[in-house]
Amino acid sequence: MTLYNPAVQRAWLERCGFPVLAGILPLALYLATACRSIFWVDSTELMLVGRTLAVGHPPGYPLLTLIIRLFSLAPILALPFRLNLIASLAAAGSCVMAYFIVKELTGSGWAAFFSALLWGAGFELWQQATALEVYSLQALLLSVLLFGVIRWNLTSEPGWLLIAFLAFGLGLANHTPIVLWTPSLLILLLSAPTKPEARLLGLGLSLTALAVCLYVYIPLRAGTPGAASWGNVDSLSELLQYVTGRVYRYRLLAGGSPYLGTQVSGMPALFGKQFLGAWLLAVLGLTALWRRSRAVLFSLLLAAALVTVAAVEYNIPDKEGYLLPAYFALLILIGCGYAPLLKTRLRAAVMAVGTLLVAIPVVAFLPVQNRTRLQGLADLSDAVIAGLPTNSAIFTDDYSLYQGLRWLQAEGRRPDVLVVSQYHLAIPGYLDQLRRNHPVPVQASGAADRLWSSASRANDAAFGEQAKATSIQVMSLLVQDWLPSRRLFWFPADFSSWPQDWEGLRLTMRGLCYEIGDSDTEPDLDSPLLPAGRYRSTLYRDIETQDLCRRLAATASRRGILQFAADNSTEAIRNFDLALQYFPDYPQAVENKGMVFYFSEQPDSARFYLNRFIALEPTSPELPKVRAILARLGN
Repeated sequence: MTLYNPAVQRAWLERCGFPVLAGILPLALYLATACRSIFWVDSTELMLVGRTLAVGHPPGYPLLTLIIRLFSLAPILALPFRLNLIASLAAAGSCVMAYFIVKELTGSGWAAFFSALLWGAGFELWQQATALEVYSLQALLLSVLLFGVIRWNLTSEPGWLLIAFLAFGLGLANHTPIVLWTPSLLILLLSAPTKPEARLLGLGLSLTALAVCLYVYIPLRAGTPGAASWGNVDSLSELLQYVTGRVYRYRLLAGGSPYLGTQVSGMPALFGKQFLGAWLLAVLGLTALWRRSRAVLFSLLLAAALVTVAAVEYNIPDKEGYLLPAYFALLILIGCGYAPLLKTRLRAAVMAVGTLLVAIPVVAFLPVQNRTRLQGLADLSDAVIAGLPTNSAIFTDDYSLYQGLRWLQAEGRRPDVLVVSQYHLAIPGYLDQLRRNHPVPVQASGAADRLWSSASRANDAAFGEQAKATSIQVMSLLVQDWLPSRRLFWFPADFSSWPQDWEGLRLTMRGLCYEIGDSDTEPDLDSPLLPAGRYRSTLYRDIETQDLCRRLAATASRRGILQFAADNSTEAIRNFDLALQYFPDYPQAVENKGMVFYFSEQPDSARFYLNRFIALEPTSPELPKVRAILARLGN
């Protein structure tokens, strides 16, 4: 008997060592790069919903809501970092399940370990693992579901089928598009050597139904004062419309053929960056699975196709998360293609290449994926709300800012300020919530009610525009009703334009907002913006913070225009310089600076900046004017 037994060591690695490392290594990567603050789009809303047991946007996400609530009560780490770790833990868990799935299909621990690490370093899963969202939890539930049903297909062990049914139900209670996997699951279920007994199917469906019953949370909490932004759910039909996302149906194929063409043409690049060169192994995986289990092969390809088509057709800003299940299905092909190469005489070289295929995306994407210093939403929200006077109200159609302001208020900051989501004003339930503490004109409620009860609502393509028009109408009615008694402010999501008036009322710059009034007043050109040393676009790789830098540049540039109009060229140049600190290639600031130098009779400086503007904006409608000035300046 020897102390060292290679077979025993290999068995231990495959049973314990590799699965543990498959979770720990990705989790370490995610912890090192996870966002420490609140984040953009839906992330902060989900945090708020979980902390307060509120109701989020459809379909409601009751499972994730309850998980967030549990984590919010845990006395470890600080919020919101603690809540972002939910995504990290779920993503790492899906890596462990990826190991078990590939191990089940190939019998190779090394191939399974490679697949788990490749999945963990994949672009989209890594991104979803660093800020709270629904998609990493869905990846975990899908991976458990797939392992259970594949294990059943290959072994006919009933326990695994029950696990699959439960995971499917929990997936439905988290993110309903998992239903797209139903045809693939049926293939795996019906192609098993042993057909499931009626009793087993009944028990499995009961587990699914039990998990789906988590949606009872929505009607229980939707009517609670202060617990919902999306209003009441008073009937079964309303609950079904809520869970199925009826309000978002207009987004299907929204944008028409041009949008669809853009999406289709962008798919190769989107898929390509997930696993980079490892995609070549998928070809070998097709062959390997054809020999091993055609039912598994067909089910994976069908699911990937259905998920991709649905994501292409759905016009939403976070569609990359919808593609995560398709990437997972194809990852299994990659793992199955890697396994046969390990059986050749080039095993050492194959393992070295596998290591590179995992390491390269980690190195390549780290600057983009590292969210540890991203706190733009928190800083923007703080800057906006800090500058508002007592007992004021702010309207915004910037969904991220709305949630950021609500987060600060949940932390006890500025409870005296009324934060109103222009996005929600077309929803009757939101107006009901607002009415509990603030006056809402009858006409406003009537406009929202008509939107949801009219026959034209059946036209999903037009519903989005109708809802937008209704929200503007309702906001106008609220402004007219509230204006005499409180100061009102507006923060529009579209910061590329510079509105001077809105619905017949005047808009005046106040910090990062516009004050709504019935007459012209002096703008505020001195309130501090965010520090330019921290918010410079060249310091960040994420789109959200770059957009914030561009917004800050736009605000500073507009201040400069107003200073120049007041014959203060020195302050105008200072503001244009500030804009260029935020965004060094901000075209409007470059042009405006050139114009100030032109009118200040500094031809060399004017020439430099106006020529730079032409290089930055070669298709700008301002070009004829700029070229005419350059012609006057000569060479």
